[in-house]
Amino acid sequence: MKRRSQDAVAGGLWVGRLTRLKRKGLALGAVGLLLVLGGCGTFVPDEDPPVGIFPDPNLEKAVRDALDKPIGDITMEDMASLNVLEAEFSDIEDLTGLQFAVNLERLNLGYNALSELGPLEELTDLTVLLLWGNEIEDVGPLATLTSLEELALSYNDRISDIEPLQNLTQLEALRLRRNVIDDVSPLVANSDAGGLGDGDYVDLRDNNLDLDPGSEDREDIQSLLDRGVDVDY
Repeated sequence: MKRRSQDAVAGGLWVGRLTRLKRKGLALGAVGLLLVLGGCGTFVPDEDPPVGIFPDPNLEKAVRDALDKPIGDITMEDMASLNVLEAEFSDIEDLTGLQFAVNLERLNLGYNALSELGPLEELTDLTVLLLWGNEIEDVGPLATLTSLEELALSYNDRISDIEPLQNLTQLEALRLRRNVIDDVSPLVANSDAGGLGDGDYVDLRDNNLDLDPGSEDREDIQSLLDRGVDVDY
């Protein structure tokens, strides 16, 4: 398994995250403290999110279900305690508020009505992100999620530019079926950087690729195949 070192998690990653949160106006009040809970290295800023941090009531319900907290204010410590969120088929349209779940490792938002992924860009602990069956066009906010090992973006029908994915070099499974992708060279760049390789999987079916012999797309796919990547196209 391709994973970053624990030292990176415990060190400069949190400092970089706080800097980005301040710059984006997402840090609330003073800069958060780094608290170690029970020696596990959990990051908990000291300021609680404002009441009503979730404009989308369906996202709030999913978070409350995951926390087993049906009533009461959702605190920053609550959000930091989330490691897994399963919210498939939940009619979620707005991810605002989820940026406070800074310790999420697995996030399933399949088959919702999402188009804007901005709140996800701070969730750099994510290793599994499932976003199939939404309305996503811009995957730019995912470029920061360099710990991802599995990413599902199939059945969005809108994604054309996958260049933001080229630096996600921990990927082992990438599902891009049924979009409008017409250039897979970013995946070759990902492989060149030490990413996609022997035993990894990419699904490119039902896109706008030129699969004629000798085409650039066909040659890029062959390059991935030659490196041991299992490619469905």
